[in-house]
Amino acid sequence: MPRLEDALSTAYRHTFLQALQDGSAKPLLIPYSILGSHVIPILWLTIPHVSRPWLYQTRWIVVAFTIVFNVHAMTVTSSTNFGLAYSSGMWLFLGIIQCLNLLVWTRPQFEAARVIKVVAPKPKPEAEPADTPRQNGGTLNGHATLTSQTLKLRKSVSNAPLEKIAESETGTGDEIEYRWQKFPAKAPFLVRLGWVMDLMFSLRGCGWNFSISTIPRPVIPQIIQDNAKVDVDSVPRKTAAGFSHPVTARNLLRTCLIKALLSYIVLDFLNLQMKRDPYYLVGPNNEYEPPPHIANKSPWSLALCRQSYFLVGVLISITYYFYVSNIFQYYLFKIFFPSRAFLWNFPSMFGSFSDVLDRGLAGWWGSWWHQTFRLVFLAPSVYLLKKGYLKRRTVAADLFGLFISFFQSGLLHAAGSYTAIPHTRPWDQLRYFLFQGLGIVVQQYLSLALRSIFPKMPRAMRRCGNLAFSILWMFVTSPMFLHDMISCAIWMHESVPISVFRLLGLGPALSLGYADNAWWRWDKEYFLKFYETKHWWEAGFAL
Repeated sequence: MPRLEDALSTAYRHTFLQALQDGSAKPLLIPYSILGSHVIPILWLTIPHVSRPWLYQTRWIVVAFTIVFNVHAMTVTSSTNFGLAYSSGMWLFLGIIQCLNLLVWTRPQFEAARVIKVVAPKPKPEAEPADTPRQNGGTLNGHATLTSQTLKLRKSVSNAPLEKIAESETGTGDEIEYRWQKFPAKAPFLVRLGWVMDLMFSLRGCGWNFSISTIPRPVIPQIIQDNAKVDVDSVPRKTAAGFSHPVTARNLLRTCLIKALLSYIVLDFLNLQMKRDPYYLVGPNNEYEPPPHIANKSPWSLALCRQSYFLVGVLISITYYFYVSNIFQYYLFKIFFPSRAFLWNFPSMFGSFSDVLDRGLAGWWGSWWHQTFRLVFLAPSVYLLKKGYLKRRTVAADLFGLFISFFQSGLLHAAGSYTAIPHTRPWDQLRYFLFQGLGIVVQQYLSLALRSIFPKMPRAMRRCGNLAFSILWMFVTSPMFLHDMISCAIWMHESVPISVFRLLGLGPALSLGYADNAWWRWDKEYFLKFYETKHWWEAGFAL
């Protein structure tokens, strides 16, 4: 008799493959599937339009194309790789809100500027007066002669941070400067393309003048002149929200490798542990008994145990993929885009948990949790504030910003649920995120009420209250998100290619026989494959 996981995997994949044959479904295709999210918007943004108002108005055509194309793609796209099946929907919806951000809510060619690293020009030697006597090849009266340029250079070097006195890309040891670069309208196409691609893929805005405020960044002037110097001395090592950046390349590599390796091992362990419980494979409404180690728990403690495993699994998965990505990105930038390979362009993924203690749910979602999509979520609210439709520091502005952020987050995750192969309930994910916004409002009003009754409440008690409310609210609302994520077969995705515990022969013991003992976990569905189609424009590689 096949294992439950194997039976479900075979059934789900057969369903999708049958839909492929019928023509009612498509895999995620490269390059076809990225036309709406990236290709068309990027190409449009490379065309200078600051002095061409008529051309700037064509952005509405691009926005309409992206929305129609990506919505249609969401209705037919999925994958036999269960992780990619969920990610496909998220990625397609992210393409829509990112296009709106760059073409409607903001004006990158008018306003955006990025930090680039350049080799500082060497100071020119000052001409010496003809009648000045010199002895010993550059000394006067036995003392070294220092020009004003040399004095300025020494002063700048002595006061600069360590990263600023780094070797240049040619290894000459020249001084490095950081400059603001606005859209290079007169530069060749490839230079403009690089600028726009950097803009598109900088989700948190690292190294840009619009970066989110929770990560390390320099002081950003109200008006930025092209090629103006960046105040790198103002970049904090760690922000108030707890986000930090590495000091040296060795520190970056060590941190990323350690965290990625630890996350890899924990993911492997969780994969085995969670497959002991049929709940993580088929969801809450099933006829299977819980495994022996949790069978006798009360419903409340069983729910808490399962939610805790789920939260740790999500947290570790994000950590693993983020730090592996950081390693590749830094060295890719160092080779191909050296002007962007500076260390504070790679801040940490999560903030300080102390913000949860101090601010409750607002700290959980607003600073501790990864802020990857913060820019696009807040973009409509920021646009309305700039235009004067909302007034800063008003209840209406705060509530709208809260609602629009969680509404878009809910739709983003609902899109992932929609493109999964099994039958799911995408609106449960939207409801979950809307409830998080409601929880923040409820907690803030409760805090105000308690503060009026107990004005001198000790900080430790306030922190305990914030933590207790956050845990209780998450416990009550998380089943909406958790049950639908499980229905997406997300925990059947093999996160690691090689199972260390199975390789050591510990698989059967840790999974109680519920998981197979093959240490190589990825089958052909985890790799790119050429996809043949009836239409030439859809031909490409499938995921």
